[in-house]
Amino acid sequence: MQTITPPPRFVNVPSILLYGEDLDPRVLRTLLRIYGMHWDTRIRPRLKARDWQKVAGLTRSTFHRHIQELQSSGWLLFSRDDKGVLSFEFDQKVSHGWDSNPTDGMSPLTLINSLDLTIKDKDHSNATVPPMGKGKKKPRDPNLDHPAVKMYRQVMHLTANHVQRELIVRVVKNLELWQDTLEHWAGHGWRPTNVQAIMDSYNYGGSVGCRYCQEAKIKYAKKRRKPVPKTDQVSTPVSPAVLRKMVERARREQGLSDEDVYG
Repeated sequence: MQTITPPPRFVNVPSILLYGEDLDPRVLRTLLRIYGMHWDTRIRPRLKARDWQKVAGLTRSTFHRHIQELQSSGWLLFSRDDKGVLSFEFDQKVSHGWDSNPTDGMSPLTLINSLDLTIKDKDHSNATVPPMGKGKKKPRDPNLDHPAVKMYRQVMHLTANHVQRELIVRVVKNLELWQDTLEHWAGHGWRPTNVQAIMDSYNYGGSVGCRYCQEAKIKYAKKRRKPVPKTDQVSTPVSPAVLRKMVERARREQGLSDEDVYG
């Protein structure tokens, strides 16, 4: 198990990272910090995830979200063994910018493979080392350019994985309703990676069909409603003296005499 060994002086950054591609500055910073840990071309850093998080200066969830986004966009590949140790491979256009002293611009992976081939072919003076990564780069997923997928990334600040992208492209037909659903979901603070639940909310009509909001309105209305008096309550019995006074008062108010009442 290795320890964290930062670069002693500086990191030679390929211009493609700074000028050639449009990356989120926060994700780019994570890529550069991981890239910088590979400054010694003789050693391939293999650290646990919590150590890589310290290197990147990020929380666990943010770090894993960044490396997943970098992998989905083709900048790097990461692998994890059964002990939780992470290792990285970079895209060829990134690894070509490696410090050329003393390995002539080869990335650590190319250097390791070239050393292996040199040992195997030590008796052949004309042996050549094929470049690493040729033909292994994944083609860009066209669903990344779909308006609904772009809107998801814009609102949630996340890149959906390939399964989620296919689901979004297949289901979303109304972009206005989709934006309303995403903004309403984010406003509640619910989990942004639960795309299947967001799809269900979209199918129910977005913010208008939000069951949580409807239940809250019903509870609020019940609290505001005045209690209705019960009609089946037994009244308190009235004594004859009190009843006689009530009758006399009613007769005086109506101007009636005993003859009018009793004939």
